[in-house]
Amino acid sequence: TKYMTIKGTAYANPGWVGINAALPAGRLEVAEPGANADILRLTNSTTGGFVSYRVTTAGNGIIRPSSGSFLGIGDFTQNKPPQEKLDVFAPTNRQLRLTQTQLDINIPNSGRWANFRVDLNGDLVITPWQNDGTVARYTGIGNGTCPTATLHVFGNAKIDNVPSGSASNNFVVWDGATHELQYRTLPVGTGTVINCALPSLNFLTKWTNLSTNEICNSQVNDDGVIVKIVHSPPATLGFVNIKNDLLGSSYTAALQVENTNNSMGNALALAGKFRAMYATADGQYSGEEKGIEVYALGGTSANTNNTGTYSQAKNATTNNIGVAGYGYSFQGQNTAVNNIGVYGKANGASAFNTGIYGDLGTNGVGNWAGYFLGPVSASSYTINPSDAVFKTNIKSIEGGLDKILALKPSTYEYDTEKFSYKHFFSGTTPGFIADDVVQIIPEIVKKCNDPVLFDSLGAQINDVLTYNGLQIDGLIPYIVAAIQELNSKVDDCCNSGMHLQEQGSNPSQSIKIISESIALLGDCVPNPTDGNTIITVKVPEKIGEAIIIFTDQLGKEVFREVITNRGYSDLNIETSQLENGIYHYSLVVEGKLIATKQLVKQH
Repeated sequence: TKYMTIKGTAYANPGWVGINAALPAGRLEVAEPGANADILRLTNSTTGGFVSYRVTTAGNGIIRPSSGSFLGIGDFTQNKPPQEKLDVFAPTNRQLRLTQTQLDINIPNSGRWANFRVDLNGDLVITPWQNDGTVARYTGIGNGTCPTATLHVFGNAKIDNVPSGSASNNFVVWDGATHELQYRTLPVGTGTVINCALPSLNFLTKWTNLSTNEICNSQVNDDGVIVKIVHSPPATLGFVNIKNDLLGSSYTAALQVENTNNSMGNALALAGKFRAMYATADGQYSGEEKGIEVYALGGTSANTNNTGTYSQAKNATTNNIGVAGYGYSFQGQNTAVNNIGVYGKANGASAFNTGIYGDLGTNGVGNWAGYFLGPVSASSYTINPSDAVFKTNIKSIEGGLDKILALKPSTYEYDTEKFSYKHFFSGTTPGFIADDVVQIIPEIVKKCNDPVLFDSLGAQINDVLTYNGLQIDGLIPYIVAAIQELNSKVDDCCNSGMHLQEQGSNPSQSIKIISESIALLGDCVPNPTDGNTIITVKVPEKIGEAIIIFTDQLGKEVFREVITNRGYSDLNIETSQLENGIYHYSLVVEGKLIATKQLVKQH
C-alpha cells in the first residue's frame, strides 16, 4: 500500500508512516488532537530531562525544554551546555540568518538576508545583504519604515554612560535638513583640543527645562571656532533662556564668555534681524542694577585698544543706530532723580580722555558728528581746531563793517507746534534769519536736513526737510574786522585834525567830515536797498576829475557816474536795474582810488 497507519506501535513499511494519523502527509506524521499535549518528546532516562514538541490548535509549533533547561543548536557538550532559551553555537562568521529571498545558484543576485554573529571579542555584528551578499544594506529600528542608513532609528534614542575627557577633536551634530548624525572637527592647537584650562569639556550643552528652553550648569568651550545658538522659526519669548539661580554669591553670572587667546577676537558676537541682544534689570533686588555691564580689561601684555562695548548697525533702509540709550521712569513706579540716555566718562589716560567720541566719517548735507534735539548744555568751553597747520588759502576779511551794518538782527519765536519733534525753545529768541544772512555773508550759512524719525509703533513723525542753518560763531571774525575798520577811521580823523559836526536833520548828512583838502566817500542810505539809495561824497574845489564806480562781486564794472559838484554832494543812485546781491562802489579822484564801500541790493 501507499500509506500505512500505525496505532499504538509504529512500524516501518515502504511509503509514509503515520502515528494516529488517518492519512499521513509525510514520511512520518504524528497526530495529537489535544490543545497542549506533547506530540513528540525526547527524554534523558537518567536525569528525566526532556525536550517536547507540540502543535497548538491554531497550528503554532512549540519546542519546549524541561523546566530550568535551555535549547541549544550546535556542538554543545555536557561541560558546555546552552545558556539561554535558544542558544546558537557556531564559531564561524554565520551563526544566525534571517532570510527574505532564498539564494538560487541558478539566478544571479537572488539572495536577500541578514546575518547575526558574535565575534571573538563578544561583539554583536548585524550584516544585512542583497545581491548574493555583495551589496551591504541598512538596519532599521522603530516603526517598520524602510531604513535609509546603516543604522536608522525612527523615534527617540537614548545613550547612557557616555565617556568624558576624551582627547578626540571630533563631536557629533544632528543635521536638521537630512536628519542625519554627522561629525564636526574642532581645531587642534599645540597638541590639545581645548586651550581653556577647565575641569570638564561639554561640547553638547545640557537642557534642564524643555518647556522654557533653559540651559543650566553647562559649559561650551572653544579655542577659536564660532559657537552659535540658533533657532528657526523664532519662539514667542526667545529660543534659549540662560538662568542663574545662585543667589547670595559675591559674584555670579548667568552667562560668562571669555576669550583668552590674546589676539584680536570677540568673546561674544551677537547677531539678529531685530534685537540681537535684549537685557533688563527688573528692580527685584535692592542696590544698583545694570541691564548690561561690560568690561575690557588689559592684562599683563600691552594692549593697544580696549573697547568695553563695540556696536555696529548696518544695511537698514531707514535708520542704522549703533547704540540707542533710554533713561526714563515708568508712570506709577519709582521716579528717578536723573534720567540719562547715554552716559560717558573717561579719565586716567596719559594723552587723550573723552567721555563720548563721535566720528562723522564723511562731510555733507545731513552728516553730523553729533545731533541733538533740544538745548545743549556744557559746563565749560567748546574748542574748534584753529592752528595754522590745519589751514590753507588764508585771506584777510575786507568790508567787515559794511557786512555787519547790513545785517538785520531780530527777535522771533520758533514754531514749536509744527516742528514739535525738534524740541525748540518756546520763548522769544534774538538772532538772525539765515535767508537774509546768506545774501551778505554766505560763508556762515550751511544747508541742513533732519534724519527721518519714527515713533515706537514705527510711524514716521517728520517730513524730509532741507533748510538753512547758521554758523553763529562765524560772525565773530566779521565783527572784529568791523571794529578794526572803525578804529582805523577814528585814527584817520584824529591824525588829520578833522572834527565831527552835525549837519541838520537830513539823515544822509547827519555827520559830515570837514576838511578843505581831502576827498571823502560816505555810506549809502538805505543799505540794503530795494530801490534808490543816497551816497554822500565830498570833492574839494581844487580837484579835477572825480567819478564814482560800481562793480559786482567779481570786480566787473556795472556802471559809473561823474561827480560835477564840488564840496559835499548827495548822489541819488537808482538800483532797480541791478540784480540782488552785493556790490562795491569806489570814489576815484584824478585817477587815484580814495575809498571803496559795499552796497547790498535786495527786494
